[in-house]
Parts: sequence; C-alpha cells; structure tokens
Amino acid sequence: GRQDAPAMGLANLAAGLMLWAAWMPALRANFTLSSDPGTMELAWKFQDFMAKFGKTYNSQEEMIYRFKVFAQNMATSQVLQDTELGTAQYGITPFSDLTESEFAKRFGNPVLKAMAFGPTESPRSFMAAPRFCDWRKKGLSPVKDQGECRSCWAFAAVSNIEALWKIHRNVNCSLSVQEIIDCTYHSRGGCLGGYVWDAFHYVFNRSGLLSSMLYPYIGENQRCQKFRTRKLTKIDGYSILPRDEKYIANIVATQGPVTALINQKKHAALPKWHHPEVQGEL
Repeated sequence: GRQDAPAMGLANLAAGLMLWAAWMPALRANFTLSSDPGTMELAWKFQDFMAKFGKTYNSQEEMIYRFKVFAQNMATSQVLQDTELGTAQYGITPFSDLTESEFAKRFGNPVLKAMAFGPTESPRSFMAAPRFCDWRKKGLSPVKDQGECRSCWAFAAVSNIEALWKIHRNVNCSLSVQEIIDCTYHSRGGCLGGYVWDAFHYVFNRSGLLSSMLYPYIGENQRCQKFRTRKLTKIDGYSILPRDEKYIANIVATQGPVTALINQKKHAALPKWHHPEVQGEL
C-alpha cells in the first residue's frame, strides 16, 4: 500500500524524464534555436507545465505538436497581458496545450444561442462607489473545478448566490451545483452546457438549493434527486444589468458580485450581466 506509492511516483517521474530527454533532440530539429533564443526558455516552461498538471502524451510527435500549441498560446497571452488595462493576469493554465477549437469542444457551451431570460434592471442612482473593493476579504467560497462537465454556467450562478448570502446575511453556505445540473434541464442534463438565467430561474421557483454535502458534485449528468429537506438560500429574483461598465462596477462595489457571460474565443465580455437578489436584502 503506502510503501509502494513512492516507488510508483519515482517510476512515473523516471519515465517522464526519459520521454523528455528523447524529445529534446526532436525539439532542436523542429526549431532553429540559434535564431530563436526564447525557444529553450519555452521548452523549460513546457516541462514545468507538464509536471505541474500531470500532462502525458502518447508519442513524441504529439508532444511536439502540443509544445507548438503551448508556444502559440503563450504568445497570445503575452499580447493580452501587454494590452491589459485592468488587473487581469494571463499566463499558463491547465488548458495551455489546447487550441481554441479543442477548448471550446471540451468546455464550451454547445447549446444553441438563446436570448437572456429575465427582467432588465432599470437604471438607479448610487452614492459614490469606493475606489477599491475586494469581496474576497469577506471569506467567500473558493474557486472550484468543474472537471470535464460543461457546468461553468451552474458554478457561476451558485457561487454568485453563495457570495451574496455571505455578504448580506453573513451566512456561510456551500450549495449544490449538481442539483442545478440535474434538475434545470431534465431532458438532456446540464453537463451539455446551459445558461445562468435558467439556473437563477430554477432556484427562484424551488425556493433555494440543497447543500453540496447532501447533494454532492459528481460532474456528470444524472437523474434529478428529490429530498424532503428544507432548502437553503432563497432568492427574490434576478435582473439583467444595463450594458454600462460604470453602472456594473457600482453594483459590484455596493451590492456584491455579478455573473457575466464571456465570449471565450474573442476574449471579450458579452452584454449579459446578471445579479441575483437575496431575499429581504436587495
């Protein structure tokens, strides 16, 4: 049992180092290192990337291809970082060896485009918003891993509700993302993708969500589970915010986080911003 684990880890490490050593001559053959001094630095970053995220490839050819994709993604991220006007950070992620089309196929939303469903919020006046706001200091729930399930829409909605309950009621809660996945789209399941307004609509109609401990996340479609347990975290509704960044910034600074849909291919935010309303507070 435990005595075998280190040996297995060393064996995997040795195999990885052997594959890496075999790949380096192929790398030199595929790139003119003398005219591209950054290639070796990228190669070491790619090696660190493989080790950090446990990446393995079936052949030397695939490894070289993935390195080329990695290099292209690093160049794109550098351009984005150089032109960033806010505080976003770009760099290496677990997906840095995937092309845009591969990422979209694996994690994107293949559901047909739909119009946002929900009331549009009427503009309202605000007192001067603070220049700096970091809701993480309130002890909000951590970032979670959706795995291979295309459930980002469900995680976004649930995390938004958790955050507002913490901010406005000082209630720590871990809600069931799996309930949203299983019960919002009965005919196909939520791991095929979905929309945050459908998640909010479900929570509103069901008067809240179950806890993640009672209804844990498995990252797969399954039949909607029914429990005779009081649900948590009711919401009064949700609204679609105006396409006005200053207005949205005021909402975030004075009320709490909002949910945004992102156009992953063009790296641009779409005009679909949602703000759930915690019962009795907003």
